[in-house]
Amino acid sequence: AAAALSAPLSSGACVVSGVTGSTPLHEVARMGGPYAGGMVSMLVGAYAPVLAADANGATALHIAAEQDSVAAAAGLCHAAKLSGEKVSLLNLHDGRAMTALDVALAAGSVATAKIL
Repeated sequence: AAAALSAPLSSGACVVSGVTGSTPLHEVARMGGPYAGGMVSMLVGAYAPVLAADANGATALHIAAEQDSVAAAAGLCHAAKLSGEKVSLLNLHDGRAMTALDVALAAGSVATAKIL
């Protein structure tokens, strides 16, 4: 499945909405659920950019933190660690000058905050 996605993603087809700047990773984080971590792995394996921010400056990790999507957050952190981008991902600020941990704490997403 990752191979089928790699051509479109590597060709720049990685934005779901030109208005919001939402990427497939943002949508997986928003959707959540027990399979979100696997979806993150598949998308990252197809070259989806973990550090991509939407129009509000939020990464998929910010969205996962806000939604308390533990599986997505764990998958994003793992993918970022493998690519050497984990510190950058955790330290990125959104348009409100908040890190993903800040967002998780503000949203009461305790389970997600614990893994960040």
